[in-house]
Amino acid sequence: FTGSAINNLLDILAYNTHYQAFYLNMAANESYLDTCVLRSSAVSRAKSLGYTPQSVVSAAAIVNVTITRSNTDTTTAVTMPRFTQFSSGALNGQSYNFLTIDDVSTTVNNGVFSFNNLTIKEGAPASKVFIVSNSINPTQSFDLVDVNIDTSSIQIIVQNSLTNTLQNTFILAEDATTVSSNSNVYFIEEGMNANYIIYFGDGVIGTQLNDGNIVIVTYLVSSGNVANELTTFALQTNLLSGSVSNVSTISSSGGGAPIESVNSIKFTAPKSWVAQNRAVTINDYISLIKKRYPYFSAVTIWGGEEVTLPVYGVVYVSAKPSAGYAITTQQIQYVLNEIIAPISVLTVVPIWVDADYNYLMLNLDVEYNSTQTTLTPTQLKNEIIAAVQNYASLNINVFNSQFKLSRLLRAVDDSDNSIDPSTIQVVLEKRLSPTLNTT
Repeated sequence: FTGSAINNLLDILAYNTHYQAFYLNMAANESYLDTCVLRSSAVSRAKSLGYTPQSVVSAAAIVNVTITRSNTDTTTAVTMPRFTQFSSGALNGQSYNFLTIDDVSTTVNNGVFSFNNLTIKEGAPASKVFIVSNSINPTQSFDLVDVNIDTSSIQIIVQNSLTNTLQNTFILAEDATTVSSNSNVYFIEEGMNANYIIYFGDGVIGTQLNDGNIVIVTYLVSSGNVANELTTFALQTNLLSGSVSNVSTISSSGGGAPIESVNSIKFTAPKSWVAQNRAVTINDYISLIKKRYPYFSAVTIWGGEEVTLPVYGVVYVSAKPSAGYAITTQQIQYVLNEIIAPISVLTVVPIWVDADYNYLMLNLDVEYNSTQTTLTPTQLKNEIIAAVQNYASLNINVFNSQFKLSRLLRAVDDSDNSIDPSTIQVVLEKRLSPTLNTT
């Protein structure tokens, strides 16, 4: 009967059994890449496939900088060091810091020093210094602690000791098969809390560090995609006393992106493992480009044999940037020469094709029951717009996709329980940038 002790004990045992069953089910799900939910689980599963999730990516801009020296100055050469600071114009009332990522030098020409096609990245500079001790840290792994690190900005210098100041630069090892016992390389992996851990070789794969070595790590802590679409910049670091600087923008900031999502890790990691760091199939090209150049939100590849007049020995490449629509010549050359060329089949020539965009203009007519929601009309409108944008990013703003009106309507209806059936008018739009006053 209800008040008996045995009844209470049975309730406790039933609850405990249910709890354990639920726990074991969730634990089992986290053990597989397909079903895991926690980021730490997805990262751990991807690690076994040799895949490192993409970090936060700093927004990057390309600028020309001129520095005019004073009439009394006789300086003939100027170096703009790594992490030279620029400030941006305001975006939504907020300005951002941009920095150079490499040392760049130039000489004077008629009293002017010119730095052309200079890449600057958004972020705050950070540094860490570690002392190597094989007894305390036998794995030679070091936690960078900071979150929101743009791993592409990491620079590692190893100094022999406090008394021996000889320094060597270590680079990221992207392919273990090309690393020897004397290669000055480091490895990187994501930790449990979206932080990054660097570690070094064991003397067989990569150089092993010695006791007393000093590891100096510098990098950028980035704001991600919020610094995209900035167009004006000013040099903040005074490189030459009494000089006047001018900064002109070649390419506005773009390509900034947040850390790779769990769904993206689950989608990309198996494909990256299949590619095995070589470009043969279409998926190989796509996964390798997206892994090594995260400034693209969508990439497509097709062979020359697929075009109307077949062109054999050619592979065509096209991409959509994460911010905006235009891709600079420098970005194209980097993808073709630095990413594809070293890993593609020798007889295959990559050719870039600019994307041709179509736009959907949507006119939504939505009715809702005000008694079934606590949102104001403005808040409800924002929820609907967010639902449309989310649907577009997942289903439309990629290559080889189809627009399905019924699924968009479902996304709008599901954005809030108060919405009654809605209607959408769709207009297809092309946008042109004509040259004015020209026939």
